[in-house]
Amino acid sequence: SLVPQSDQSGEWKTDLQDLLYLVDVLIASEEEVLMMTHVEGSDLDAAIAVLLEKRCKLVVVTRGKMGAIAVSLTDRWEQPTKARQVVDTTGAGDAFAAGFLYGWCQAGDVSNGLIYGCACGAAAVGQMGGSHPLPPEEI
Repeated sequence: SLVPQSDQSGEWKTDLQDLLYLVDVLIASEEEVLMMTHVEGSDLDAAIAVLLEKRCKLVVVTRGKMGAIAVSLTDRWEQPTKARQVVDTTGAGDAFAAGFLYGWCQAGDVSNGLIYGCACGAAAVGQMGGSHPLPPEEI
């Protein structure tokens, strides 16, 4: 898996896209996907298409309070997230990635990965900071 984070310059001038054929799953926020593909406006589907054309096998996009989506060449999955009082978003993307990978690897099912990812991301925004364990009762 690859979680690219962000390019501090906002330019994404690296050769990241040239390496995507080596990646089983790319996990990024909607903003990161739009920026790394240089797609004008907010056409997320066009940006995902660019990544799939680069032979990335599975693109998982976090969308904050709108949940997450995952797209392959043949399938599309969508998962809403649990409404939460947002205390701090620090670590939410990392929590999502950990939950997604756990759920996906456990069952080999993208839907299961999205469920776990959204649950972990939602639990993470309910607490201050990104270094505390997530409360199991909130996942």
